[in-house]
Amino acid sequence: MDHVSIDIDEESEDEALTSEVLAAFDKLHEQLRRHRALVVQPAVPRQPFPFMRLPLELREQVYDEYFRPENRLELYEAGEGIGGMYNFEFTLLRTSKQVYREALRSWRKNVFVRIETPWPHAVHHIRSEGQVPIVAAGPRALKCFQHRALVQITAPLHGVTVPDHAIVLLLEDVSKFTRVWYYSALNYVSLNPQLCLIFALREPYTPRDPKPVPLELQRKLLLPFGDVKDLYDTQMTGYDESVIAELRKAMKVPYPTVRESCELATTLMDEGDLFLATNQPQLAHISYIKSFDAIHIKISGRNRRILADGHFADDIHEGRYAGQAAMTVRVVLRIRLVTRMIRTYIHLGQPNEAAFWGIRSIKLVRQGLSPNADMDDFYSDFIGSSDIAMIYAWTAGAFQLMEAEEQWKEEIEGYAWEDGGVADTEVMWRRAGLYLASERYAGERKGMVEEMRRVGIKPPAGVFTDEASEIDSMRHMDMGDVES
Repeated sequence: MDHVSIDIDEESEDEALTSEVLAAFDKLHEQLRRHRALVVQPAVPRQPFPFMRLPLELREQVYDEYFRPENRLELYEAGEGIGGMYNFEFTLLRTSKQVYREALRSWRKNVFVRIETPWPHAVHHIRSEGQVPIVAAGPRALKCFQHRALVQITAPLHGVTVPDHAIVLLLEDVSKFTRVWYYSALNYVSLNPQLCLIFALREPYTPRDPKPVPLELQRKLLLPFGDVKDLYDTQMTGYDESVIAELRKAMKVPYPTVRESCELATTLMDEGDLFLATNQPQLAHISYIKSFDAIHIKISGRNRRILADGHFADDIHEGRYAGQAAMTVRVVLRIRLVTRMIRTYIHLGQPNEAAFWGIRSIKLVRQGLSPNADMDDFYSDFIGSSDIAMIYAWTAGAFQLMEAEEQWKEEIEGYAWEDGGVADTEVMWRRAGLYLASERYAGERKGMVEEMRRVGIKPPAGVFTDEASEIDSMRHMDMGDVES
């Protein structure tokens, strides 16, 4: 009997425990169900937000944001950079008559310029390669009549006096358009003398009662075209004479010569060197970007656009680089600026950017300009082996710094997929040592190693020695004069 009673007591305890667990589970399940219901079913306001009860000043701020161009800009890849298209929404204007009247004032704060051209490929070039954000193109642009200014491009010498194609730009993007034209004219010197520009200022909203256009707005509409020079003819309608005079004066300033471009780039590079030597890498970075710009290479973050190649097809006859081919001088300046950009990023504590710049240039040298290893060595010596060596060495140093920090692990792994082992640091160090082996580079070797150690880079032992390189046998091809 005692044994039976014990079993009954244990069964009762088990049943009680099971009931307690099930009750707790049911309670938890109900809590989870309610929680999911709250998450899945968002609260719906019982009545719409009383927007019209807001003060007019606040409503106008909402309208301004609704029509703000940067909020409506859709970016896409274009050429070697980023292009864009504005996609404005007008649903708000259909809300009510009062909202329409109020919001229309915000919309009209945007100033538009319609540009008409006889060539459809010009519109395509601006959209896809010029990296100029546009509001409308083609038939949509021709149906747009809200532009404050009209600019017509014609070619009267070829009988083209009525342009059939158009784009609409925002006022703030007109300077980008004229800059595209600027570089096209540098590439094709015979382009502008065949063209005529016709400017017309207009009142898009109250044409029967036009109001005077402020001079400052007239300047913003007209003066960007000072970048367009040597035209066959220009005609202006509706603009103040003082603004017209400013434009004509700007148009008379000639395009820079190749000598001026290369010498300005050198001056700015030297300025950057001074900033870097005095531990001011931010200012050095700005100077180097300006130096690139002087030889028509546009730098924006990691994007690089090389423009106006045709401009550098001539030789330089006077000045610092007299007797040299402008294209060669430009290549030398590019390589030296790349080295300085890599160093600057390292001094700024951005080894990832330094590595990116270095790898891109190494790929250019090894793959784009030299089909085999022998030509790689030839090219490096022709340009100046110390310049190429610096790119290899500082890029290897950038990877060394990245390998020491966990945050760069993923980026380093990404370079492992590069073809040809271009990101192999052992190869980089070896090539750097090879190109700097000549005795004439002893001072550069010493200075580079000392600078590297100051920023935490330790070149592998034995990489930089005083042994002469076989490359030195090609000394007769050195461009030492360019370095002077």
